[in-house]
Amino acid sequence: MNKILRYSFICLLAMMSTAIFAKDDVVIDFNSMDIPTSWSANEEQGIEASNAGDINADWTKTIDGVTITVSPKEEGKTNPNRFWSTANGPQLRCYSGTITISASEAMSSIKFVAPKFDLKTDNGTIASKIWTGESTEVVFTVNSNTQINSITVSFGGGGDTPPTPSFDGPTVSNIAAFLECTEEAKLQLSDALVTYVNDYNGLQLFVRDNTGAMVIDNKMDFTGIKTGDLLTCDIIGKAGSISGFKNAFLKSDNSSIENLSTSTGEVTYKEISIDEAGDFMCDAIVLKNATIADKKASVDGDEIALYDRFKLGLLDELDESATYNVYGLIYDGGTQYGMEIVVVNIELADDSGVNALTINKNSNAPVYNMAGQRVSKAVKGVYIQNGKKFVVK
Repeated sequence: MNKILRYSFICLLAMMSTAIFAKDDVVIDFNSMDIPTSWSANEEQGIEASNAGDINADWTKTIDGVTITVSPKEEGKTNPNRFWSTANGPQLRCYSGTITISASEAMSSIKFVAPKFDLKTDNGTIASKIWTGESTEVVFTVNSNTQINSITVSFGGGGDTPPTPSFDGPTVSNIAAFLECTEEAKLQLSDALVTYVNDYNGLQLFVRDNTGAMVIDNKMDFTGIKTGDLLTCDIIGKAGSISGFKNAFLKSDNSSIENLSTSTGEVTYKEISIDEAGDFMCDAIVLKNATIADKKASVDGDEIALYDRFKLGLLDELDESATYNVYGLIYDGGTQYGMEIVVVNIELADDSGVNALTINKNSNAPVYNMAGQRVSKAVKGVYIQNGKKFVVK
């Protein structure tokens, strides 16, 4: 009996020690590693460029039971993933591909020390350059330039997830108030209309509420959101501009998306005159009864430039004698072009618009719906291919 009690007591102590003493943090410090690095040439100092640190095959390292694997760049991308020479030592610089971190025990947080950071994952959450969750493997996808000095992996001792860092900056409830912010802010959107989704150069969302309109940086992960959705969420970022889209939501150090939900809405275009264009930055508009020549729309003697920024091919071979309705988003072309319309659709001003636009035909050209979104298969409705509208009945 005593033997059984002693054995039970030893087992209990072992269980308690396992619960109390979680695995120590593991630090992956690239700055202190003795590894080949790449650098740029410096003619003044007589230094030739080196690509010794370029990652051309999976790079893997294991430290105290934690393994990190960095893939090469994605096929078709320009910049290689690499270890770059800096004043502080090697720095991991990734532009595409993946970074995988795994361990034998469940990880509860992964903290990145990174002056530039643009990673996403479907496993757990990322906020303030800290991943939180519970997993033995996390695969991070590299969206764009990410520069990492070190990574700290923590274990939760029972799988408890550390709380997401709180945000103590200003919180606003509409687009106009957010665009006035000069610092990082949280924007609480409620049923904001997604007027257009651009997937030509990353996923950009154009949204409108009853105070204004803006474009959301394609570095924010809104995968699955569609034109016409009503968007409700809390998002953290900075106000700024993306080229000529002057009203923009930009990703920042503490960027996150929380409380995301959508419902079905309907896109409406605000009818404007040319002299009003500057009042509708980033908004979805329609300019009616315009003639088009040399990529400019004219109404009653006024002109505005048309910009095929999303490469939809809608401005090719238009009939200069015809009258059109032009649908698009307002863009600031600067001193050279002034206000422009980024075109998402063009139709004849009368009912004969279907099949009226002619352009060089390519049967393999992409097909778009009337909101300018590329579709893989045309079902019943009106579509655009080669800049020409056609009907599927």
